[in-house]
Amino acid sequence: MPYQTIIVRRLVSFIPDEAHAVAAELRAVAHEARELAERLRVINGDLESTWEGQARMRFLQDFTGLPPVGDSDAGWLEAEAATVAAIRVDRWEAVSENTWVPE
Repeated sequence: MPYQTIIVRRLVSFIPDEAHAVAAELRAVAHEARELAERLRVINGDLESTWEGQARMRFLQDFTGLPPVGDSDAGWLEAEAATVAAIRVDRWEAVSENTWVPE
């Protein structure tokens, strides 16, 4: 019997199907965050031209940092989407191989 069947371990590396779906969802949320930040900029511009006095000052004091935070969050979400899309899973599988065995 010159051949013998043996069980060997083989490394299988792959990107899970879910990774692309989750990354796409994160990118969609990032897009929404950018759109919201832009809408906030428009609202801010509209209010700056119509408001006066203390109400305007108080609002702008709290509001001024919000659009950049939205852009920052969107950037973070994009980075996480790239990380998730690149996730690789390694799995060891047992496979049968025919091996020559000298007599």
